[in-house]
Amino acid sequence: VFNFQIAKPWWGTHLAWAAYILIMLLGLYALYRIKVNRLMLQNRLEMKRMEASRLKEIDRVKSEFFSNITHDFKTPLTLIKVPVRDVINQTEDKVVKEKLKLVERSSDNLENLINQLFGLSKADRGLLKENASLGDIRGFLKRIVDDFQPLARKNKVELNFYSDKKTGLMWFDGEKLHQVISNLLSNAIKFTPKEGRVWMELESGETDDGESASVQIAVSDTGPGIPTEYREKVFDRFFQVDRPEIENPDGSGIGLSIVREFIELMDGTIKLDSTEDTGARFVIGLNLKKAEGNGILEPESQIVSTSVTESTTINHGEVEDMDREMVLVVEDNDDLR
Repeated sequence: VFNFQIAKPWWGTHLAWAAYILIMLLGLYALYRIKVNRLMLQNRLEMKRMEASRLKEIDRVKSEFFSNITHDFKTPLTLIKVPVRDVINQTEDKVVKEKLKLVERSSDNLENLINQLFGLSKADRGLLKENASLGDIRGFLKRIVDDFQPLARKNKVELNFYSDKKTGLMWFDGEKLHQVISNLLSNAIKFTPKEGRVWMELESGETDDGESASVQIAVSDTGPGIPTEYREKVFDRFFQVDRPEIENPDGSGIGLSIVREFIELMDGTIKLDSTEDTGARFVIGLNLKKAEGNGILEPESQIVSTSVTESTTINHGEVEDMDREMVLVVEDNDDLR
């Protein structure tokens, strides 16, 4: 007689059952850790969302503050500039006239800074919009360059404007383009040493559709240039390149930021071509719609200015009898009115 003892299969042994229990415990622990990690991730995301919401609210309050304070600055600044200009034109005393011109220049600088802050505030709130009108861009740019000639002569810098040909009438946002070009020219003249040169170039060409013109505006100088590592940073808000050679440099570091935002708003491009000690060159590229027909403004599109100096009641009948449309401008400040 043979006695046989059938051994349990390996999966039914005590060691196997111990392994099963261990695996089950590890699985439960893994599920627990996954649950805990998921809750921690959700908490972190909620904290980030709350922080982003808080920062957004702070940014909104800051933008509204800048918008309100810059708007409130404009009226008293106007009340300073206008009387100063009147006295400059009336006085014959050269010493007094020079001091008043200094006040006028300082007021212009303050107004430019206020306009830049106002532009930043509108950009932050997404309120910037392109407001294009029909005009001669060549003559427009030439007038801006002419306006900067006194500053260039004062700094003993040669300022020139070059254009390949007459560009004709095009649709562009004159207000924003004026601020862009003014910022670039102001920086170029400020950082160019005496006996240096600043010049603007205007080139235009046809686009493929024939309805628009490809316009390139370049502002160049023979100043110290901008180091390669700062090429992108110069367009950041409040960034300023350290210039030991410039004594008491003015500026807030927001000019080029405004330039880039305005150019992007006009669906244009701006790039910096500069190396240290060889000068800087900012190149703006725009596609501007050309005027239809012969490019001449029709009489109906001309603007008629009518001023009302005192409180006046306008009857509807009088308005209807006028040949042209009239705009009524209302001012609530007694001194400015």
